[in-house]
Amino acid sequence: MAQAGDHPVPDGAPVDLRATGELADEIDAEGVLRRAHQVMERVISLVRNELPPLQLDERGIYVAMQGADGPFTLRIEAVPLPGTVAARAYVNTTSGNHVIQLSDQAPLQQVGEYLAQELRVVLEVRRRAAQGQPPARQHLLLPGPLPIGVVPRLSDDDRALLARLDMLAAEASDPAANAMNRRQSRDRFAVALDEAGLRPRAPADADAAVRHREETAAQLRLAFVESHLSTAGLGMVRELAVPVEQLDPADARPVLQYRAIQPAPASTARSPGLHPDGTPISRQELPGALRRAYQARLERSEATLEALRAEASQGRLPRHRLMIGGGATLVARDSQMLLVNARGRWHLDPIEGIVQSADQVRHLSASGIGDPYQFAAPRQRLPLDAIRLWQDTLAARGPLLDGHAELQVDRHNRLLALLHPADGSTPVRIAVDGEPLIATGVPPEIVPGCAPAVPTAIEAISVLAEYLAGEAVPHARRAHQALLDLAREPAPATKASALLNEYALFDHLNAAGGPPVAAALQTLRASADWDHARTVAPGRVLLGDEVGNGSYDPTVADRWVIAGVGGAAIANAEIILRGNPNATVAMVGSTVPWVLENDAQYLALRRQHDAALGGDGRLATHTGHRLGSIVLATDDDGLVRPQAAHLTAEAYVACLGRVPRMPPVLDPLRTWASQHNGSTHGHLLFDADRQYLGYRLSFHTAEARHDVIVTGAASRMPPPDIFSSADIARVTTAGLYEAPPESGNVAAGFMATANQAARLAFTRPLRITGDAGVAPQPTHPPRPRSQPEQGTSR
Repeated sequence: MAQAGDHPVPDGAPVDLRATGELADEIDAEGVLRRAHQVMERVISLVRNELPPLQLDERGIYVAMQGADGPFTLRIEAVPLPGTVAARAYVNTTSGNHVIQLSDQAPLQQVGEYLAQELRVVLEVRRRAAQGQPPARQHLLLPGPLPIGVVPRLSDDDRALLARLDMLAAEASDPAANAMNRRQSRDRFAVALDEAGLRPRAPADADAAVRHREETAAQLRLAFVESHLSTAGLGMVRELAVPVEQLDPADARPVLQYRAIQPAPASTARSPGLHPDGTPISRQELPGALRRAYQARLERSEATLEALRAEASQGRLPRHRLMIGGGATLVARDSQMLLVNARGRWHLDPIEGIVQSADQVRHLSASGIGDPYQFAAPRQRLPLDAIRLWQDTLAARGPLLDGHAELQVDRHNRLLALLHPADGSTPVRIAVDGEPLIATGVPPEIVPGCAPAVPTAIEAISVLAEYLAGEAVPHARRAHQALLDLAREPAPATKASALLNEYALFDHLNAAGGPPVAAALQTLRASADWDHARTVAPGRVLLGDEVGNGSYDPTVADRWVIAGVGGAAIANAEIILRGNPNATVAMVGSTVPWVLENDAQYLALRRQHDAALGGDGRLATHTGHRLGSIVLATDDDGLVRPQAAHLTAEAYVACLGRVPRMPPVLDPLRTWASQHNGSTHGHLLFDADRQYLGYRLSFHTAEARHDVIVTGAASRMPPPDIFSSADIARVTTAGLYEAPPESGNVAAGFMATANQAARLAFTRPLRITGDAGVAPQPTHPPRPRSQPEQGTSR
């Protein structure tokens, strides 16, 4: 019986919860949720003195009616969870909004014990945050001898397991329950004692010293946990926490069945953030550790480039498996795979930390990328230097080239990659072995005013050119070819607008084009307005990514307006306010996403700078506005000033969302397929546990086919011209399961990406197949314990 709650099972190896009877084959989300509400009163009774009174509101959310510790809400949902996880909790100690997720395959009788387990986790994380304490690094309740020299302390997992024992004891002694249900609860209680190391597991004929060590450890654990158990739980522990040969045969049977399940030992790589001896790097040591990791990364890149050049000099084309991109997806990187990754995004971002606290990304530990509590207090934002340390360490664990890749298909239909080193030296060409893994991050930002249906100037020009190819009006055929030629030039929107004016085709397109052409014209005009604004106000009209990667001057203006009120807008506002002490920022847009109310940045920054929340007045938020193309005004001194809604400023930053599209690095493959009368197809990839891994793109011609896998943040916005609306809805729903808004996280953020990558790394060698990319056999990725000494967005 595996301990649940997005934590590893005993002995560090995954146990199939279906094999142990903890998960059913049937999916019954409604039944699981209904059962959870039925048993919630009993669950609450086990911790009543630690909870304010709760009331179930009309939304189905439990809300505290009073409480000195601030707001408290709890939403319960039944969703697909990884096969080693029966339940998990997202605990937000910043906003007080929490979510407990139960597997939609949980047997109904077991819902109560897992609900009790996760409620205990919620309370424990809240308690620690109030005291500023990190979680225990080691687990006390594990089979085997106790670690030498470690002061006993219960981890979150330990307290969760004790809550399960209390709930099982209550169910096993419930006179209103039928005899079979009481027996099953007692059986699971007996097995859980094995799991918790509260019973020696060595057989009676084992070596006496081994037997003595296990008995002593079990007795010490029992003495330590007695005060943490309910009366019923403690009574049943004293009855059943004896060697299995001393149990009644009915009580021994489930224990022996559990012991017969022998999972293979899990192989786990050392987690980043550790010294060579396995001890964790401290917060004070982080700057030095980061410098060493960066140097190791540079040396690895130089050595890889030298090896590639040496291989090419022998007259043969180097052939390598390839990963393009990095970030949190480096968890999925095979150490034998050539990684091409510039030190971008998190390495360039001027912000001090990601927008989530250590508590809000505590599930990062499950991915193997690192322990957030190692470098941040529970309610403190995780510093970017920790992210950089983890990424540089992972990047240097195999062949690495700092730079970027350009994919190509040669005349022999081979997939090649032209690798451009970041030092500007001569590119190296390689042959790509197998499916490249693409993890290039979020797609590009949308230009203000562009139509969602045709969101970029290039796409707009393509739509207009295709339409004009079939028109009989004067100059249509000539304009068709001229537009296609312009698509390969810089700033094509302005040139395309001029060309359509020259041929007097705007009126015809407006009158006869229909919705696609109308959307293309809207995008063309908006893109031309944007190009013009950037020309007449250089350095003062920016996309949010230019602020986020530091390629801007914060002192170019003191009055800033940001088009947008979402996550990118508030992050850029923080960067500008920090970069220019004289700056004021106004954010303008429609509606603030609720997820921002739950992260560790948004309200804190507004309370510091927004007068509406008691701040110093340097930040203002204006909602209820839908923004179109950028508008410019010229003052009496001839200075061009951008506008957003009713506000005029000196500088303008567009943060209005992103273009749902495939990563631009794949554009040459799509062009190759199109030019050879081929096509591009996509398939969503889910593992056997219905966890989203990304998507596969297949580029076909009559002679060849090349496949790639897109994962990470890049996979969270599938291109609508390749995937159906139903597919896109599946991805959106999966993202809400992986990053509920109450958690302060988003699906394209760091934590969800790291955990997605961990699942992909486990599943990919099994070859993901099927109509929706579902792995044909049930597989369950390892969920390593959150123990840094053993080495798991914004």
